[in-house]
Amino acid sequence: MPNIYASKSEGIAQFAVGAWSHIRDSPTGVIRTGTSSQRDALAINAYHTPGRGSDVYRVSRAFFLFDTSSITSTVTDTKLNIYGYSQDNADVIAVKSDAYGGGASSIVAADFNNFDTSTPYSSEVTSWSTSGYNGIVLNSTALTDIQNDDYFIVCVMEYDHDFQNSAVSNANLRSGVYHVNYTGTSFDPYLQITLSAAGYGNIVTGVAAANIGKVKGVATASIEKVIGI
Repeated sequence: MPNIYASKSEGIAQFAVGAWSHIRDSPTGVIRTGTSSQRDALAINAYHTPGRGSDVYRVSRAFFLFDTSSITSTVTDTKLNIYGYSQDNADVIAVKSDAYGGGASSIVAADFNNFDTSTPYSSEVTSWSTSGYNGIVLNSTALTDIQNDDYFIVCVMEYDHDFQNSAVSNANLRSGVYHVNYTGTSFDPYLQITLSAAGYGNIVTGVAAANIGKVKGVATASIEKVIGI
């Protein structure tokens, strides 16, 4: 069960007076810098406050890039693990993204709008911890992309309003995250990946990757007997 840590992660936000559609669908945003580039209480955010004759909206999204070029076996299960920070009242969802130039470059402001709600990678996540990792179970579409693509890129966004494109009203929904460039590695986002044993349709539970080649000649029906090798 390999863990692959994110190579890059950033937040991008758009905050302005105007209509929900103008802010939510803006072709560009502002890359969050300073302390927010390390751990960000507003990383995933849908915000609105009414003004005198105007409305102010903010939308923030978090982007993560993983180098999955080493994955060649069938991926049978994956969790995206993100350490929460400070705020926890936004429901979230993971969706496909082609940010970072598809993996070859740094994030740019135009990546704010680089997400695909027609390709969700998870279901809605309705709870968020600020004192540990949040494990987002990824779906079969994500597993296929992890297996087949050299880079797995995901946008984590607020679910009820941003993902569903439904204007938020007089609320500040936010869930915070630790990013890759926070000091040390104890809070780094990572993929927890389960691979199938080569040549078998079943997972060989408990077999170290270095020993997987030793499980030759075992019938699929008896594969559960090799637990603990």
